Amino acid sequence: MSWQALDARERLPNSFIWSTQIARNASDDEALRFRLAGTTALVDTSIESGRCNVWLITGKDQREKLVESAISLTAGTTISATVETGLLSIFVDGQRLIVAPLPLQKWRSGSWSWGQQQQDSPALVGETTFQKTGPVFFDEDFMHTENDLGEWTVREGRWGVVALNNPTRSANPFSLTSKAAQGVITAGYPFWRNYEFSCAVHTEGVVSFGLLLCYTEAAEYRLEFEPGTSIDTLTLTRRDGEQITVLGHVDVTGIANQWTVLRVSQFHGHLNVWHDDMPLMSVVDPVPLIGGAVGVSTKHAGSVRFDDASVRPVTRLDMDAAQNDPALRALVLANVSVTARVESIGDGVSLYARRNDLGDAITATLKADAAGNLQVGVGGAAAESVTVEAPPRGPFDLALHVLDGDAWCSINDRIVAFGKCGEITAPGTAGVDGNVIRYSVAAAT
Repeated sequence: MSWQALDARERLPNSFIWSTQIARNASDDEALRFRLAGTTALVDTSIESGRCNVWLITGKDQREKLVESAISLTAGTTISATVETGLLSIFVDGQRLIVAPLPLQKWRSGSWSWGQQQQDSPALVGETTFQKTGPVFFDEDFMHTENDLGEWTVREGRWGVVALNNPTRSANPFSLTSKAAQGVITAGYPFWRNYEFSCAVHTEGVVSFGLLLCYTEAAEYRLEFEPGTSIDTLTLTRRDGEQITVLGHVDVTGIANQWTVLRVSQFHGHLNVWHDDMPLMSVVDPVPLIGGAVGVSTKHAGSVRFDDASVRPVTRLDMDAAQNDPALRALVLANVSVTARVESIGDGVSLYARRNDLGDAITATLKADAAGNLQVGVGGAAAESVTVEAPPRGPFDLALHVLDGDAWCSINDRIVAFGKCGEITAPGTAGVDGNVIRYSVAAAT
């Protein structure tokens, strides 16, 4: 098979989206290849005969298949490779179909190429596009003139910025409101990825509204508030074209007819919802969207106002049980708190932070000794264990906190062991080894 270069780049950024459009259906003897060259490894991703294989090559005769999945090269589709710390994902038309862990290293160069058996075949691939990505920061307090929407784009209905005569929430009298029965308005770009979106909302009367994430014309996530006769609901949905899929819902109170703040995050398909900083919902979308803008929507007989919209990188994940999703490698935090709900002292659970491919890690390991006493060790591989006095008998909270050069472990908010971290030599991830009821990972300051 002969290979034709489609696009090649040097000095790649730490995170990016690199896409190519498929011009026609591929034959069985054609292939599409995406390659990354790093300091110590080569990653070879090939799509051929309806299959996608990702290989990690670390030397002569050292070739490891990271993942294999079904992907077809079909006319009109867009194949996107997203690269970030510790992770490669392959998306087809904005939906993730492949995710593979990568070594934590600098990727020096990359390329897309097309392989063919017959030299006179028409082009399989159209143009390629490259977009650097990174943490998203966006704030909007709507301190505009009444007809100025700033960076917001109306997708449906009529919208405006209005000023209240007697503002009660803050000295800023301006807020965003819909001037039609239904409306959608967005801000941001298609390459915004893995962020949390919060917004203050005030309703009057019987009002339905929504917060949008990863919005494009083709797809979106939407957190929608629906008032009820006795109880209200928040429903998290995903839209693909005209198809709506419910990901989760929860009954709520204390949202209607007052100022309240809703926050929703999306990190590689892990979605979390908070109301006034209280966690409400945690769901996993196994085929997450690549990214997109934020927005708000309305469907009402009364009125609704939006204020203080904010977008930030995800620095916290809450999960119902221990996850083995390789995408969680992309949440890299030097100072971190890992908290888990543990069923009993005999579960053999370890919490870890700063884990990387160099063998670095800080752990809090929980185990019972031969006499049934609870032992906890904090630190690296040679950490000494200490006996916990008066250990809890039922489910309890185990936490590992890492801050600069120090680490400590707590049980039910009581510190039981200390350790030292040493110098940070490379980025690392945080999580749980073992069975737990639920756990969370959050940035520590």
